[in-house]
Amino acid sequence: MGICAVKGWGITGTRGDAYSAEVSTEAHAGKPVVRMWRSGDGADGFGAMCQRFKPDVYRGKRVQFSAALRTVDVTDRAALCFRVDGHESDGPGRHLAFDNMMARPPVSGTTSWARYACVLDVPEEATALFISNILSGRGELFWADVRFEVVDDSVPVTDMPAMYALKSAPTNLDFSEA
Repeated sequence: MGICAVKGWGITGTRGDAYSAEVSTEAHAGKPVVRMWRSGDGADGFGAMCQRFKPDVYRGKRVQFSAALRTVDVTDRAALCFRVDGHESDGPGRHLAFDNMMARPPVSGTTSWARYACVLDVPEEATALFISNILSGRGELFWADVRFEVVDDSVPVTDMPAMYALKSAPTNLDFSEA
């Protein structure tokens, strides 16, 4: 059973029950480090250490969610995830903006500390913000120096709209397009 022993954070994911997280004895740049790992059998699915909160002070602003990550023997991938949610009446799981680093090279295997970021615009109609790490497969993800901050428009957004945007009609129903 997955356990998150870090105040203010929870565990979710397709196999959140198989992942655990705790504050490590390690420090990075003088800051506490959290270690997340697969505590259950198998390597299917993913776990995510997460928070969901109100967007009130961030509406109409560009926001960067970043952290330093280090991995040990990660069999699939590790990443950050930042999601801006809209009204449920607009459809189940309505996301106004989303980035889980899937459009970038994977962070996998054993890596040294490096900083990663997700940058999204928070529209006025946002109803919630969701931030997390992601660990897919087996291995260990260490993360530290987590930041959530307003940035100016010179910082490009990392939104993945082409992958997750709602289309106005169904497409490629005959599978003729590759």
